Amino acid sequence: MLDLSKNPQAYTEVLEVLKHTRKEDYDKIPKEILKVFEENRDKTYDFHIDVEKELEEQNLLKETYAIIGFLYRDYWATPEERIIYDEKLKRNEKKAKLKEYSKGHL
Repeated sequence: MLDLSKNPQAYTEVLEVLKHTRKEDYDKIPKEILKVFEENRDKTYDFHIDVEKELEEQNLLKETYAIIGFLYRDYWATPEERIIYDEKLKRNEKKAKLKEYSKGHL
C-alpha cells in the first residue's frame, strides 16, 4: 500500500497533470481533494509535463500514477469502467503479493 503522505512530490505531479486535463473532468474532482493536493504538495519540486508524451511516458512517481488511478475510478469512470478497473486492481494486488511471497520462499 502506498503512503501518499510521505511523498508530497506526488501531489505536485498530480496537480501538474490536472492542469492538462479537460475542464469537465477537472471539475468532477471535489474541491476538498484539490485543496489537500495543494496544501500537501512539495512547493520546491519543479515538475512539468511534456505535452508531446503520453501520460505513461512521463516518468511519474508510482504514487502519482496511483492517485490518478483513483481519480479516474472515483470521478471519471463509468460504472462499467469502474468494475473493470477494480478487477484489474485486484489482479495486480494478487500478483504483487505472490511476487513478494516468492521472494521470501525461493
